[in-house]
Amino acid sequence: MMKTTTKTHICPNCSEPLNKVNVITMSHHLAYPVCTTIPNDEVFSYCKNPSCELAYFSDTTCYTKDQMQSKQQVFNKTVCFCFGITEDVFLEQVNAGKDKAFFANLDELADTRKCVCKQKNPSGKGCLAVFKQLHSMVSASAH
Repeated sequence: MMKTTTKTHICPNCSEPLNKVNVITMSHHLAYPVCTTIPNDEVFSYCKNPSCELAYFSDTTCYTKDQMQSKQQVFNKTVCFCFGITEDVFLEQVNAGKDKAFFANLDELADTRKCVCKQKNPSGKGCLAVFKQLHSMVSASAH
């Protein structure tokens, strides 16, 4: 555990914006015994940059990605932690013109398999918004 200050909600290591995250999400992703050291009275954020070594931050405390049990998935740029879909797999689907089928399959998987993104994703967010953002970036660069 490292000490730092992140009042600006910007990662002090890579300067990427941070997403707020619940302590319960952190406790599912930090490895034991680190997960037992999370202060319950602090507001934490998550650095989603897979190249950054830092993961969770409060105004006084931070944890590294090496302290996460899900660190390999983070380093592999996993977007959907429920079904193990990485950014690369998604981009392959988009580049092959299968983006509509991908989104339909993702909707079906989420419905039938009871997706639990907010617990499985270390950012505490669902993957659909990330996929849509990636899709927009790819579409914009294609034009």
